[in-house]
Amino acid sequence: MHNSLSPEQVLGILDIADNAIICTDAGGQIVFFNQGAERIFGWRTAEVVGRELSILIPERFRSGHGQRMAGFHHGDATARRMGERGTIYALRKDGTEFPAEASISRSQSGGEWVLTAILQDISDRRAYERELEAAKEKAEAAMLAKGIFLANMSHEIRTPLNAVIGMTTLLLNTGLDDEQRDHAQTIRNSGEALLAIINDLLDYSKIDVGRLDLERQSFDIRRSVEDALDLVAPGAGGKQIELMCTIAAEVPEIIVADATPAPGAGQPAVERGEVHPARRSRGRAHCEVGARQAICAAVRGERQRHRDPAAPA
Repeated sequence: MHNSLSPEQVLGILDIADNAIICTDAGGQIVFFNQGAERIFGWRTAEVVGRELSILIPERFRSGHGQRMAGFHHGDATARRMGERGTIYALRKDGTEFPAEASISRSQSGGEWVLTAILQDISDRRAYERELEAAKEKAEAAMLAKGIFLANMSHEIRTPLNAVIGMTTLLLNTGLDDEQRDHAQTIRNSGEALLAIINDLLDYSKIDVGRLDLERQSFDIRRSVEDALDLVAPGAGGKQIELMCTIAAEVPEIIVADATPAPGAGQPAVERGEVHPARRSRGRAHCEVGARQAICAAVRGERQRHRDPAAPA
């Protein structure tokens, strides 16, 4: 007893395959045309068996196809994998062309050479690739438009903002008392901080096109933290939040780092308690120390109120 398949069984399996399977003899005449080929090409088996394979090939490709088939017949190779020669174009019965990938093998049957081609219609894949490429181009155009919009708006905002900063600077040179000077200085610092944010928007548009260069900036860490606290002090006072600042003694006055402070991050989340920005050095040499920022929203008043429900709000 043996388990090998009979030729009829093999042909039955090939006939129901989803891909087109076409066999030709040494003269290029079709000797087998499965159901997958019928579905893809639109021909019935009885209509194509005994006819030249060239009826399935667009006319402009027939000459080159004949030469390649002759070379394959007489060459050393016995198989060529699907997609090895790239995309080919085939011809349906109704005259429409479609892109396809094909693998070809050469074998002997009854002492004669037979070429077997397995062909896959990739029309849907190509349509999907075109849609994907169109979506990519649309997304890139949207990103470019967004970058242009950000750049234009940033420049538009800069003009009045620079006027505010400039006029505040002139105001500081007038005869202000200490409290007025402190308020005016806070206005100027706020304007400069907003200008830095606008510059960041421009940097964001540069990131999209890969043109952003990181900038190393020297600044006074103590003054930076104090200025930041001045910006959020009015809002913190209204929420009964106590602001405190601690900077370790080993932190140098001038460091090279990101000069954008963020102590306001802890303020919006609480209504009372404390926000405590703390700076301490990581010990890098040559004044290039990393200032590790810890924003601690301890919210002591809130915790006390939760422990004692009778405590006044």
